[in-house]
Amino acid sequence: MHSFLKYLLLTSIVFFSVASNAKASSVRQGEDGLVFGLLPFMSPISLFKRFAPLRDYIMQNANEEIVFETANGFDEFVARTKKKQYDIILTAPHFVNSAIDTGHYKLLATFKSPLSANILVRGNSEIRDVKDLRGKKIGHAPETAFIPVIGRKYLDKVGLKGEKAPVYKSYRTHNAAYHALTAGEIEAAIIGPYLVKNAIEKDGLRLIAKSNDFPSIAVLGSKRVSTTTLDKISKTLIGMENTPEGSLALTQMSCPGFREASNTEFNVLRTYLSSLD
Repeated sequence: MHSFLKYLLLTSIVFFSVASNAKASSVRQGEDGLVFGLLPFMSPISLFKRFAPLRDYIMQNANEEIVFETANGFDEFVARTKKKQYDIILTAPHFVNSAIDTGHYKLLATFKSPLSANILVRGNSEIRDVKDLRGKKIGHAPETAFIPVIGRKYLDKVGLKGEKAPVYKSYRTHNAAYHALTAGEIEAAIIGPYLVKNAIEKDGLRLIAKSNDFPSIAVLGSKRVSTTTLDKISKTLIGMENTPEGSLALTQMSCPGFREASNTEFNVLRTYLSSLD
């Protein structure tokens, strides 16, 4: 009985700590080490859980302590990035240039697979073509997130604008928009490619359109961290798929692997940046 009460007390303390942090400007997991800022495209708990294999792999193979931190929204995350509050960041492609422009961050790696906006509907939906989306409810992550930006631009280009525009609804995360579609709250959703396979195979959703491919998620490092350390982390990321442990971690994260990245490939997105600032 005493042990059970002790367990309840500890659980309550942990819960209170998480709840308190969730109201603050950031949510952190751990205390000491390089602060690794994760773009908040999922809830903090889901985000930390998904990228735990990455943290563990870096700590083991680059011999660096890593502390995860995220923010309560994209705007807060970008603001904290510009204030140089992270040692490492994993961020969306349209936020890469603003981080580089601070003069404080350098590219370490990017995901191998490009990003695209994917328009999905339920399997039994009468919607067969993107033009059928006129006036329909379409859900997506916050409108400043990359996938909604390119998805809405894509629908705009195919003629769904003005009186023909869909009714867009923003959700806190990509997963929230995804679940809103399966629950019948909306008639379509704009999601990233990493959710498509599961959406089709497990939830019976149907893909009706896809945008062009764009540069992907990137990892950047702060220049206040030693060049030796940043180079070590960069090589560790890029070499993950070449080791059994790294391949397992990538699978656990549903990550395609990392490759070298250059500033030039992200310059195409500066038009998106200017529209969001």
